[in-house]
Amino acid sequence: MRNVIAVFVLVILLNPIQIYAQNDFVEVYDIEKDKIVKTIPASPSVLSEAEMYLEHIDDIYKKFRPMPRKGQLIRVPFDSSVQITNNWMNSSVNEVIFIIPKNDYPLLLVFNEEKDPYFFTFTLSMDHLLDKISDKNEQVETIGPFLPLQPAL
Repeated sequence: MRNVIAVFVLVILLNPIQIYAQNDFVEVYDIEKDKIVKTIPASPSVLSEAEMYLEHIDDIYKKFRPMPRKGQLIRVPFDSSVQITNNWMNSSVNEVIFIIPKNDYPLLLVFNEEKDPYFFTFTLSMDHLLDKISDKNEQVETIGPFLPLQPAL
């Protein structure tokens, strides 16, 4: 009986550490491969860059299918909630997911406090964020300031 209680207490004490550690990483998910292909620590520069994209939201995504069949998703968790106030949303968010289609403009996906999804377009180039999370040997091809063709992450 004492062993069961000791194991139970140990699991409870260690569980928050595991949850916290999982949220400190930026994850790059390849849609075609259906798996996470890269995990890097969420550095302060990546977090501030991600927040800057939230400040440059220019519209809500209006097409029928926001999730592409080919491309990547980049999940950036924030240390603390970030407030978004615009024409479509007034809420705090804990993470942002960048949707980078293979041959289309990138989008932002955020969830409000009630876990409702919001898909947004934005006016900044993805180059700065992609540079921060890419290896130095990787290249990112873009056309114009907004259209990533083949982000190599």
